[in-house]
Amino acid sequence: MIELEKFLAGQQQVYDKFRAAHDTIRKEGAIPPKTVENRDGYLVILEHPAEIVERCADVSRKIAAVVPAMVYEGIAVHTTIGVVGMHYRSPEQQRSHPEEVALLKEALHSVSKDFPAVTIPYEGWLYNKDTTIAQGIAGETFVRLAGLVHQSLQKYNAHEKIGTVQQPWGGHITVSRFMEKTPPEKLDAFFDLVRAEPLLPSSTPRAVSVGYVSVKNGNVVLEIKERFPLP
Repeated sequence: MIELEKFLAGQQQVYDKFRAAHDTIRKEGAIPPKTVENRDGYLVILEHPAEIVERCADVSRKIAAVVPAMVYEGIAVHTTIGVVGMHYRSPEQQRSHPEEVALLKEALHSVSKDFPAVTIPYEGWLYNKDTTIAQGIAGETFVRLAGLVHQSLQKYNAHEKIGTVQQPWGGHITVSRFMEKTPPEKLDAFFDLVRAEPLLPSSTPRAVSVGYVSVKNGNVVLEIKERFPLP
């Protein structure tokens, strides 16, 4: 089970690191993270309401208009609660496997009746040298839901049968990742944009979903395999 106090402390530490990185990016500029490289695997996510998705997508598009950055739109705008079997590999090597999808669907189905309703408030937009996020404050119900998911993934031996299983660190939404090394003098429009962007309203995710994600040449494609509606 995911320990609530440990999770909340870890979430706060990550957000503190994002805030501390603001001075660094202003001095040293932006760099692309490894996660923009070609990769694929499976995600268990919280799907947000259309209002939240479109607001985040709008911010993502605005950022990409002023600095080389990956755009997150549609289902790519989500909160991750599990990553399974992620591999860095070329587009030609990327593929999902029906037996792996079936295992993940069965694992989630087995605990879906116990999924609680979740609400995530947002406290602002944060960025570091490679990524921009909406700062979502995941709480007790988020941790309970994520714990159910990961207990079931462990029970179904997802680690052995599919690959490494990663737990969530917080309730954030990723909205942008830098695609190129960019000097600080070319980031003024980015800084102004993020500073002026209004806060997101709280989100009550509509479903827990499992999907296959593929990142190819800077584009994110997430194919949902099954949805489990939340209360």
